[in-house]
Amino acid sequence: MAGPALDYAYRYPFESSIASASKSTAPSLRLATFTEEEVNPYFFAGRLLQPFKVAKLLQGLVHLVRTRFFVHQAMLPAGIADPIITAHEDFLRFEVFSGCCSVYARLDLPPNAIDGDTLGCGTTNVDFNPALVAALAKIRSTDKLEFNIGADEFVLERESAKVVEKRVQLPIRWLKGLVAATSFGKQMELRHEISGAHATRFLRSIPRVQDHRSRWSIQSAGQSLRISQRPGKHPDKEVMAGGLNRLRVLEDLTRFADKLRVYGHNEVEASCWELDCGDARFSMMMTHNVWRGFSGEGQGLEALAIEVPDKILKKTRASLKWQSIVDPNGLANKLISTEDLESGLAVLSTQGHVGFDVGAGHYFHRELPFDLEMVTKLQPRLKGAQKLLDQGNVTSTGKKSNHSYSVKSTDTTHTVQLLECLSKCTCPWYAKHQGRRGPCKHVLAAQIFESNLQSKEA
Repeated sequence: MAGPALDYAYRYPFESSIASASKSTAPSLRLATFTEEEVNPYFFAGRLLQPFKVAKLLQGLVHLVRTRFFVHQAMLPAGIADPIITAHEDFLRFEVFSGCCSVYARLDLPPNAIDGDTLGCGTTNVDFNPALVAALAKIRSTDKLEFNIGADEFVLERESAKVVEKRVQLPIRWLKGLVAATSFGKQMELRHEISGAHATRFLRSIPRVQDHRSRWSIQSAGQSLRISQRPGKHPDKEVMAGGLNRLRVLEDLTRFADKLRVYGHNEVEASCWELDCGDARFSMMMTHNVWRGFSGEGQGLEALAIEVPDKILKKTRASLKWQSIVDPNGLANKLISTEDLESGLAVLSTQGHVGFDVGAGHYFHRELPFDLEMVTKLQPRLKGAQKLLDQGNVTSTGKKSNHSYSVKSTDTTHTVQLLECLSKCTCPWYAKHQGRRGPCKHVLAAQIFESNLQSKEA
């Protein structure tokens, strides 16, 4: 009688084969051996060291993603709260947009905020449904909050309660908005820094009315800040912002903050507000006008218009290894220069492979369902520029050093001058926005035309 038997499930890392390494070598046998190693379904498995604080910060993200600051709440479908979660080797990031896409918010959890095992790295997009939101609201400072993050799900465990959220599709508007948020963030600089206590008082002083038209100047006032409808005497030391009622979400979170930092730039139509909570950072970037969403800003189009050699993009992609901080100076080597790496990162940011941390002043690596062909289809101005090129409506007007071009559009011919800082055009779009909402299709057409000429000459 045969003895007891065990069932085995065999797994092989590759197929057995007979092959040659090259034409000059003899064929060799390559046998696959059995392995019991299984791929862990999670990027991160651990617990939060400050569960109550992080739960409140996550609730802030949920509040933002469920809010439309311009369109009535009834216009927003119920239950939409889908943060993008990226697990680095020593860092966790949660990214969202508000329902109207005029606010981009991010929660950063560095190593001193989490305790667990990094089982891998990756990005996922999950749904924070009412069950999870209710669970976050019940968390106390004495609770033990454990969670797992994987490609297909986000699991939160509190005592005996367990909530599992599955991966969902990423909204198209978010894909476009991430490009603009990254482009804006790269240009911003620190303008104000105040303590958490002064931040609470400042935020409580902001008018409660929903004003969609006014634009305010945020200025220093001793150890705090004040708002004024008149620009200050020092433009480089103030931040312009509109729709300040959007900042109310920060009011309840300032109790955890050591510092409030405000970032801006005179040529950028957005501002960034960052709460430094010691072991966590909560940041909000918002457009100057509530009715302007990040998805329609048209930032980053120059990176798409100017062709970067494929070998530079491949080398840049190869240097990305899920870093929470991507420093071009540190990554540059003999194979790729700092300048090439910067141009490669600029293109990869339009494809969702990298984001930008305004507070740290560096890119960070993430991976999204994003490809260059899809980005191009989502940009009407870029499609319009390509149509002008296909019709042969772009011609040079003078010497190469002038970088001046004529672009025929409909029945009008516009003059475009490509400059290092801000290109100019004679069209109504440029006259109205002065390049603050991205380049017009005529500038893009001229940039592509010049880039093609330089490629041919090279």
